Amino acid sequence: MSKLRYPTEIKQQQYGRILRIRLENCWGAQYELIPRIITISRRKNGEYWSRCSFVDESLKKIVKRIKLDREIVESLLAELYKLKIPVFPRSEMGCDGGFTEIEIGDYEGKACYRWWSEPPPGWKELDRITGLFIDISGI
Repeated sequence: MSKLRYPTEIKQQQYGRILRIRLENCWGAQYELIPRIITISRRKNGEYWSRCSFVDESLKKIVKRIKLDREIVESLLAELYKLKIPVFPRSEMGCDGGFTEIEIGDYEGKACYRWWSEPPPGWKELDRITGLFIDISGI
């Protein structure tokens, strides 16, 4: 993972939600059709945590909370900060697959990106970084 510096203006952000990822399947068993949601937040003490919610085969809601490595999270956030993403993506959709959505920011300002299975042109890095956040979140 690159050693990009985490931008000071973001680092000084108060605690709270940093980003939310929503994964939606469009096929599969009933429990697979219910979206999985990952929230990455920063606590008052500077720790980063992941909260993952999903449904198991018996349709029971499962919530996992995991403390995340600060260096990894801040490196990924620095990569996100440097991205240049086309505002109007080419729309593509299929019959198998699902949507990935990442909402970056909080109530004072945020951006939301959503794509079908394969990211649109210009969004591959966003998809890669989102995948890394999913990997470290424990879902």
